[in-house]
Amino acid sequence: MITMRLITIAVLYGYTLHIGGVESHLLSLFRNVKGVSWQVFAHASPEFKARAGSWSVSVINESIAHRFDVIGWFRFFRFIQIHHPDVIHIHSPNIFLPGVFVARISRIPCVLTIHLPAYYFVHGENPSARFKRGWYRWIERAAQLLADRTIYVSSRVYEEARSLEIVTPARACLIENGVEIKADDVRGSPLTRHDVIVCCVGRLEYQKGADILLEAVSLLSQRLIDVRLIIIGDGNLQADLATMCESLGIQSLVTFTGFQTDVSNYLMASDIFVLPSRYETMSIALLEAMASSLPCIVTNVGENAQLITDGVEGFVVPPEDAEKLADALAKLVAAPDLRQRMGQAARIKVEQYSGERMAEKTFSLYQSLLK
Repeated sequence: MITMRLITIAVLYGYTLHIGGVESHLLSLFRNVKGVSWQVFAHASPEFKARAGSWSVSVINESIAHRFDVIGWFRFFRFIQIHHPDVIHIHSPNIFLPGVFVARISRIPCVLTIHLPAYYFVHGENPSARFKRGWYRWIERAAQLLADRTIYVSSRVYEEARSLEIVTPARACLIENGVEIKADDVRGSPLTRHDVIVCCVGRLEYQKGADILLEAVSLLSQRLIDVRLIIIGDGNLQADLATMCESLGIQSLVTFTGFQTDVSNYLMASDIFVLPSRYETMSIALLEAMASSLPCIVTNVGENAQLITDGVEGFVVPPEDAEKLADALAKLVAAPDLRQRMGQAARIKVEQYSGERMAEKTFSLYQSLLK
C-alpha cells in the first residue's frame, strides 16, 4: 500500500456512479492509495456509496449533468471553494470542459482520465455522424490543452489520440487499468453445472455485442454443441436480447442474471469468458475474468488483443463475426485441457495489471503536479 502525506483529491463524474468499469477503477484507487482524502462530486447509488464508504470516501450527491449545466458549474465551484482540494480529477468526457474551466479559475491542478472517448459512441459514416465525431474530438482536444495532464487507460486509444493530434506525449500518459489480484480461489459455486458454462459480463448495450454472442450460441446449437450461456448485466437491450433468444430457439441455453453487485461467483462457476465488444478500451470485466483463471475469447478491439494473445490466454476474433466466435467457442468446448492451460496463462498475464500498480502510478502523477 502507498502511504504519503494527506492530500485531497476531488473526483468529478458526470453520470451516476453505480457498478461498472469506471466505478471499479475508482474503488481500486480508493482501496490502494493511502494518505488521501477523496471527495467525490457526483450522484451515486447506495451500492457505490457503501463500497466507497469502506475507505472513508465522501460522496457529494451533486453533479454537473452536462457541459451546458450552468447551475452544476456553480455548485462545483462552490464545492471547490469549501473543500480546497489539491487536485481535481475528472473521469467523464461529457463534463471535461466545465470541470477544467472551474479548475483553471480556481488555480487547482487538473487531471483527465479517458476511459472511453466520446467519439466512440457515434456510429455510422453519414455527414451527421462524421460531424459529431469531429465535434467530440475538438472538445477532447480543447479540454486536454487546458488540463495539466490526461491519463489514457488503453495504449491503443492513446496511440489513436496521438495520431489524430488530440493530445501530445508532453500532456498525456498511459496508466492501464488494474484489478485486485486475489489468491487462487477454489472453483465451484452454488450454481448448478450443465455442460460447459460460458460467461459474459457487461452492459446490455450496442457496444458490448451480446447479440453477436447469441448468434454464436445458436450456431453451436445447430452443430449439436451444447453450452450454457450466462449473461450478467442490464441495459436498454435486455428485452430485445431476450426476444432474440426466443427467435433463435436458444432460450433454454441462456440465462440473464440482470445486474449483479458481485460477479465473482459466476466467474468461478464458468468455464469460458467471452467479451464480444464492437469497441472497447481496456475492459475491467476482462481483467477480472483473467484473474479468475478463465480462458477468454475477445474481439480485436481496444486493448483486448494486448491482454489476450491469440492461442495463448484464449482466442481473438473479429468483431461482428458470429461464425468466427462460434468456431473459437467450439475449440474450447471440445478441449478441457486447453481451457485449463489457457486459463492458467491468463492468470499469470493479469498479474501485470494489479490495482495497486495502477494506483501507485496515478498517485505519482498527483505528486508531480503538486511539486
